[in-house]
Amino acid sequence: SPLPAGTFGLWAPDGFIATTQTHVLQVADATGYQTTSTSYVDLANFAATFALKRKATVIINVTMQGGVGLDSAYGHAAYRLTINGNPIPETVVWGSANSSGAFRDKWFPVATHTMQSLPAGTHSVGVQFARGTSAHRAIIANRVMTILVLYG
Repeated sequence: SPLPAGTFGLWAPDGFIATTQTHVLQVADATGYQTTSTSYVDLANFAATFALKRKATVIINVTMQGGVGLDSAYGHAAYRLTINGNPIPETVVWGSANSSGAFRDKWFPVATHTMQSLPAGTHSVGVQFARGTSAHRAIIANRVMTILVLYG
């Protein structure tokens, strides 16, 4: 059946998500950063803060160029999203690389996303990353964050 006038939306696996209003926020940065920490650290200068006038479904997608600095045959790094400073466990992505030489930087694509129901108010989305114990550093560059706000 047709949707009521003024209703928009998208198809989800279990049906249609109807919306009355949408907003898109996008942040991009090509600056390279690195960490030698094996604990997650915030990615500096790459966060998006936005205000919701009422409860909304928010879809967050982040793509980036991840990498590791290797001093052995292989290494890995982890990347994840945060909302309001809190890690979102289901967004953790591990990247890994192999190398035959010491102290090489190896790059790989990283993409992570989440869909959250957030209350009215101000929210901030960020990225954290860490090196695995087999790499001497984790690297990140060329990233894009897209936030789609769907008001029901």
